[in-house]
Amino acid sequence: MLAKRKPHRLSQINDLIQLKFAEIITQELELPEGVLVTVTQVKTSADLRHARIGLSIYPAESVEPIFALIRRNLRSLKFQLHQHLTLKFAPDVKVYLDRAEQQGFELEAILDKIKRHGVENS
Repeated sequence: MLAKRKPHRLSQINDLIQLKFAEIITQELELPEGVLVTVTQVKTSADLRHARIGLSIYPAESVEPIFALIRRNLRSLKFQLHQHLTLKFAPDVKVYLDRAEQQGFELEAILDKIKRHGVENS
């Protein structure tokens, strides 16, 4: 059985939302120096009425305050996003923390620590 492919148009819309939302966060929010917010993925419903946007925030100690800042300003961010989209319906945007990237950083740090201790004990 063949897997159902995501329509090309939906993929393009996801890419556009990802690009524009990242630009808007950078332009509209005053992020502290050294804080990086990445839009990791966008999942738009087939009817284009809903979009879930995954965010990764670095460093780890900034995750909660920066995510709270984004949620407080979400209405304004959505408005700005809708200004850049030429769709019949502007999707309702929900944001969530995509912790996969952060977990990757943590795993890499653990592996580095193990590697260093292995070299020291040899």
